[in-house]
Amino acid sequence: MLVHVNAAPPHRQDKNGLAERHWQTLVSMARNWLVSADLPPSFWYYAVKRASEVCNYFPFKLEDNPFSTPFELAHHTKPDLRALFKPFCLAAVRRERLGDDVRLIVLDNAVDVTLEGQDEWGGLRTLMRELKWWARETGAAVVVCHHTSEGVQGNPCPPRHALHGKVAQTPSLILTVHSQQGVMGVCAVKNRYGPADATGGTPIWLSYDPASMQILDLQQHQVQIGQPQLL
Repeated sequence: MLVHVNAAPPHRQDKNGLAERHWQTLVSMARNWLVSADLPPSFWYYAVKRASEVCNYFPFKLEDNPFSTPFELAHHTKPDLRALFKPFCLAAVRRERLGDDVRLIVLDNAVDVTLEGQDEWGGLRTLMRELKWWARETGAAVVVCHHTSEGVQGNPCPPRHALHGKVAQTPSLILTVHSQQGVMGVCAVKNRYGPADATGGTPIWLSYDPASMQILDLQQHQVQIGQPQLL
């Protein structure tokens, strides 16, 4: 892709015709949407934001390529034109039902789920909202496995702020795990319905066998804190 920069003189924004014309397009789109929806000026930010998103779908011709869009150049994928519905209006969104007999939904690794047109953290937040909808729609328990930051020291379990992507707002219960030599510590760092320790310092100790996937309770005196092992 070839880009030619034609800079305007300092303090002469009126000479920067291309940028001013694009801004006029955004303002006109946002103003028309607010007027047609009879909304107050407090919605101006959302109108301009949506106008910029729509403009990123506009095709233009490249010197070394027939046609493309800003969205495609940024995300290396074709835009989903189904998302081009009018803002500030009622919309019907179709979601696939999972069935009435679903009792448990397990997502093995949250970072393996990618959402088109979103960065990693924005996609994670959207994913958590979608899983919340699944839980309400089906009445099933939703279990999500997710990474914690390696740069945050455990105590011995990772604290709540170690979760990647700042997705700790949505779940009702968050458990972090510390494992070593056949012993696993599990701590509730968030619990809307019971006690929790956000620092990860009060785990419940379990013995586990990865080969058979068997987990057993351990008494507190059977564990040496700091270097957990079977005694």
